[in-house]
This record gives sequence, structure tokens and C-alpha cells, in this order.
Amino acid sequence: MTTNQPMQKKLTLIFANVRGLQTNIGDLIHSNVIPYTPDVIATVETFLNPTIPTNFGHIQGYSGWHRRDRANGTFGGIAVDVLQALDEATRHHPALHLLPSTVAGE
Repeated sequence: MTTNQPMQKKLTLIFANVRGLQTNIGDLIHSNVIPYTPDVIATVETFLNPTIPTNFGHIQGYSGWHRRDRANGTFGGIAVDVLQALDEATRHHPALHLLPSTVAGE
């Protein structure tokens, strides 16, 4: 029996405590991004700060890191990168929107 329902694709997400994105981005890409091509890459403990260029660590095929750097101190920070195809398909979808966020310690 066949159905006329569209095939649903599951959203894939990789979440990593990178303990320093500048130091560990290579391992993140080679161990997780290349083999699995996740839709979303979410990282914590990036240790990035405003002196690091916004285009740091660009991954081909992804939209670029959406960062929330820790303003004070060495630790903390989050960064999320989204597969370009997903980002373009959902960017203007009325059901999706970015909520204001804060990071503890700011």
C-alpha cells in the first residue's frame, strides 16, 4: 500500500562542549561534521570573545557561526551553525523566529 504523504526528514543536531572552539574546531569538523553532516551544530564553552573575527571557523555549506561570546572572563560562550540549505529554507518561515537571549554572567 502506498501513501501520498510527503517523506519527512529528521532534523539532525550535534551538541558539543568544545572547551575552546579555536583549539578544537578541527576535531569537531573531522570527527562530527564531515561524517554526519548535521543540520545544526551547537557548541558550548567556546571560549570566544569579541576580539575573534565573526567569520572565524567558517564551515563550507553552513551559514556561519551565530555566536554569543562571554564578555568577561575566559570561559563560557556558545555558538550555533546551521546547514545553509536549512537556514535558507527556514529563515523567513512565519512559525520560526529568534527569541532574545541572555547568557548568565553578562
